[in-house]
Amino acid sequence: MNADQTDTWVVRNEFAMVEVALDRQAHDARLRITDRQTGRTVHLDALELEALTRIGHGDLRSLLDPSGPTAVLHED
Repeated sequence: MNADQTDTWVVRNEFAMVEVALDRQAHDARLRITDRQTGRTVHLDALELEALTRIGHGDLRSLLDPSGPTAVLHED
C-alpha cells in the first residue's frame, strides 16, 4: 500500500453511522472520522486518540444526549 492510500471502515448502530479511515496524507498518520449523515469530519492524531483513553463514558454524556442542549463545536 502506498502512502496516499487509506484504510476505511464503516461503524454503525441504530443511532449513528461513521466512516473511520487511517489518513496518511499529513506528516503523521491520523484517524479521520466522518459522520455519514452530516458529512462532518474530524482528524485525530495519536496524542488526541491517547487522550480519549483517559476519559470515561460519562465525560461524553453531554455530547451523546439528543434531548440536552446542543454542544457548541469548534471547527479545526
